[in-house]
Amino acid sequence: MGLTTAITHMLLWNFDDIKAGWAWAAPSSLRKLLKAETWLFWKRTETPEQRNARKQDDSLLDPHYKLMMRNLYQETPMWWWAAVVLISWVIGLACLYEMKMLAGYMFPGKPLANFYFTCYTYNALQQGQLLAKDLKLAQYAHLPPKCTFIVQIVGCVVGALFNWVMMVSIVENQAPLLTAIQGGNIWSGQNIQQFNTLAIAWSMADKLFSVGARYEWVTLSFLFGFVIPLPFWLAHRYTGWKVFSYLNLSIILWYMGNLFVGVNSSMTSFFIVGFIAQFWLRKYRPQFFVKYNYLVSAALDGGTQVLVFILTFAVAGGSGKEVPFPTWAGNPDRSVRNVDYCMLNVANNG
Repeated sequence: MGLTTAITHMLLWNFDDIKAGWAWAAPSSLRKLLKAETWLFWKRTETPEQRNARKQDDSLLDPHYKLMMRNLYQETPMWWWAAVVLISWVIGLACLYEMKMLAGYMFPGKPLANFYFTCYTYNALQQGQLLAKDLKLAQYAHLPPKCTFIVQIVGCVVGALFNWVMMVSIVENQAPLLTAIQGGNIWSGQNIQQFNTLAIAWSMADKLFSVGARYEWVTLSFLFGFVIPLPFWLAHRYTGWKVFSYLNLSIILWYMGNLFVGVNSSMTSFFIVGFIAQFWLRKYRPQFFVKYNYLVSAALDGGTQVLVFILTFAVAGGSGKEVPFPTWAGNPDRSVRNVDYCMLNVANNG
């Protein structure tokens, strides 16, 4: 539902931005692409200063981008991005075939092809979203584009190696918990097992997800998602209340979907930090917000990743030896209370 809601939300609230973003596809712009001078970029004589002056008059450009241009940063060459796309595509395709993807298509009704397609596309999409978020954060912080590109590529390579080491070690040492139905408050195989589940389920989509079948609401949710933002948009248009413009139903529905994991107390910290930064600081301490918000955001993100890596091996037993953490309010005795302090779950467990 969150997926299709995002489409309608963008069309209703950001149509002008979408129109401007697709201005290059106008017939007049497409005709320019056919001209030789458009492609002969090495013959252009415009200096960075002249380009900066020309772009400053463009009202459609992001203000942060204009500030970056004043620093006269060199843009990341397009062939760098093209090389990344080409190399990633070749490696990805080779890996898919080595995983016997062809066998999945040769045997209809088998979930193998769906399984590998899901793994490949889901992780590629998620990685792309993370990189786009980092690019946006780098522009807010006015970092050089080339520096951002290099850091992202190095981070991807190093992160992939560390993830592989962690995954092998964790699977070897925590296999019983990872394969258990319930898992634990630290170790759970549900995120990985969902690929298996989805692969099997969607290989029988006509029997499970069609209207009238057992999971018909999965399909119906896609349809309802298209119309959910409409009442809020109409309410804002005819009442003028700003509160309706602040409600992004797509984001709300996406995060509601995260509540299925069982242990949901971590979501509380999301709301606390978000409220302090985006409401209190932004409204009552705007100078502090502008100066430190994105810097602290990057620090929290990076620091969390480093701590997860350290605690995985030093405390939680990723290397095979678990070091029990002291019992306190944030780490309750699980024989008496669950992690969420939910009395209903305690009663059911009892």
